[in-house]
Amino acid sequence: MQIEKAPRHKPELEQRLEIQGLSLFLILLIPLFLLTGCDDQAPVAWPDAPEPAYWPTHGWQVSTPEQQGVDSERLIAMFQTIQKQEMNLHSILVVRNGYLVLEAYYDPYRASDRHPIESNTKSVIGMLVGIAIDQGKIAGVDQPMLDFFPNAPIKHLDPYKEAITLHNLLSMTPGLECEDFSPAARGMYGTSHWVQYVLDLPMNAKPGERWVYCSGAAHLLSAILEQATGVDARTYANRYLFRPLGIAEVLQGDWASDPEGVTNGITGLSLTPRDLAKLGYLYLHKGRWNGEQVVSKSWLEAATREQAYIGPDEYVAGLDRRFGYFFSIFPDQRMYGYLGMAGQELYVVPEENLVIVFTASLPLGEEDSLLALVQDYLVPAVQSAAELPANPDAQEELAAVVRKAAGNAVGDPMEPQPEEEP
Repeated sequence: MQIEKAPRHKPELEQRLEIQGLSLFLILLIPLFLLTGCDDQAPVAWPDAPEPAYWPTHGWQVSTPEQQGVDSERLIAMFQTIQKQEMNLHSILVVRNGYLVLEAYYDPYRASDRHPIESNTKSVIGMLVGIAIDQGKIAGVDQPMLDFFPNAPIKHLDPYKEAITLHNLLSMTPGLECEDFSPAARGMYGTSHWVQYVLDLPMNAKPGERWVYCSGAAHLLSAILEQATGVDARTYANRYLFRPLGIAEVLQGDWASDPEGVTNGITGLSLTPRDLAKLGYLYLHKGRWNGEQVVSKSWLEAATREQAYIGPDEYVAGLDRRFGYFFSIFPDQRMYGYLGMAGQELYVVPEENLVIVFTASLPLGEEDSLLALVQDYLVPAVQSAAELPANPDAQEELAAVVRKAAGNAVGDPMEPQPEEEP
């Protein structure tokens, strides 16, 4: 049965957004949908990725596109579209079968630069919740949110607020009045007590009833991680998520905190594009990395499975979109990922053993232009599970395009990297 969308109350919301000086297109960013049923399409079951030839803990190995079944000519066509549309990109990385087949940086950005990944931060918070559950620090997703704030005075406390669980926070279905561009939610940034502010928001729906884009939910989870583990989310990530993947320690300057020192669960994390690709590769392999289950397979399967129905969404060019635990899921395109503000985007295409990373500075509301590149060029470029015939002319042209993008950069950013140490 197709689920019914919640009313959008457009005139009232438009007036509120105009008061805030925001563009009216932001209405499209956060559609509200009732979650009282489900549609007829079964949730996507992602295949297990094959065992890789190596693990990129100590660096990605490089391959020509054709060696991994990818068509260089299709990649060149993508760059022509990028140039024609004057898209302000900072980097593009494509990993097929565990090998970098495309790595391009636009001057002045370089491979070693840590780049804000915006709302991909939320997916990292989701992984940390999974790790904390694996370690027994958190009982599970059905644990009530307020268990972690036993001494906090809570405004607007009622049975609905008491019923909010970690599942509701992870799936952005808490029922709080926390839609990102509402005045109520935006008021958090003007306070010194972000966590308390979100806890005090009034309810406007029953938990689990409707999906709204609620960044405050991610920040509450950062505070919950700190309560449950005894360390802030950044420290916890360094120990149990980043270190096993070979991601260098993230210092405070590369992951901001709120005014009270709680690691920002909404945004603020900076990683190199190669490191963001490592996270995508971990997701592709359902939490497994070089013989270690960094986060349980069952958690990755839950996180990348539909937990909330969104439906045809104008924010992603009308595509059918579902939501997991801080992942957007595109069942018709057979992929999932996260679209961070201004074009910090990560896509995983499990059936093609494919991970795609973008960093950019796109106008707000044009993030779906990168999704179009994925659909129109990058996924179609994957033409075979086996090696394609060599295409040296196209490979040289592609290398020239990458060098041109880098401007005055010294050296080719796709230089081979050392293999993992035994």
